[in-house]
Amino acid sequence: MSIDYTQSYTIYKGSVGCVLIHGFTGTPWTYSDLTPELVNNNISVAVPLLPGHGSKPEDLQNIRWEDWYESAFNAFESLKNRCDRIFIIGHSVGGAIALLIAARNDVNGVVSMSTPIKFDSPAVKLLPLLKPFVHCIKKPLSNFSRIREAGYDCYPTGGILECIKLFKILGKELGKVICPALFIHANHDKRVSSENLKVLMEKISSSEKYCLVFENSFHMITKSPDKEIISKRIIEFISRN
Repeated sequence: MSIDYTQSYTIYKGSVGCVLIHGFTGTPWTYSDLTPELVNNNISVAVPLLPGHGSKPEDLQNIRWEDWYESAFNAFESLKNRCDRIFIIGHSVGGAIALLIAARNDVNGVVSMSTPIKFDSPAVKLLPLLKPFVHCIKKPLSNFSRIREAGYDCYPTGGILECIKLFKILGKELGKVICPALFIHANHDKRVSSENLKVLMEKISSSEKYCLVFENSFHMITKSPDKEIISKRIIEFISRN
């Protein structure tokens, strides 16, 4: 099967389904390695391209976080009609959306990877003033720029402000997450500090919550040197629940 991993796609397999949610400025390419592993284990997948993504950065300037949530929720609904058990998986801001869906709906488990609950830079406080004049902030080069992400090379300021709104809502609702939860983070993530991981772990109400931290990985953890073991651990988590 040939899949365009920069666009939305759905693959129906078994009675267990996973919604895979990419991060801010990304695309479903985030899951181009994980998807075949899930499908080979007879797991159905729905992977939406979130609104404002996969085209040009300007398209994220006036998108609301609720538009992203609705897109992911629609993918969840489509699988719920076909599958007996549903898991929500999200990377980065997609992980925040995944946790919010888990807080508001009956799901069998949630996997949150490299997920922020806040932006660490104090400069974000200036964004409302900067937005009319600065439309995009270039992504910094990192030690791991050897992979070229299939997404935008900058952060649209309007979109950043929507992420902040999403984080505030999630912060109020994290305690409603009661399903089994798996958190995955890279110790050397230069975009999302491990402090975010601690807050998320502490605030959810799940009795079953697990944390995996990898030393050799980076923010785009599904494309890191540890991606195979990460896929294995996700499938094990799904199998247990």
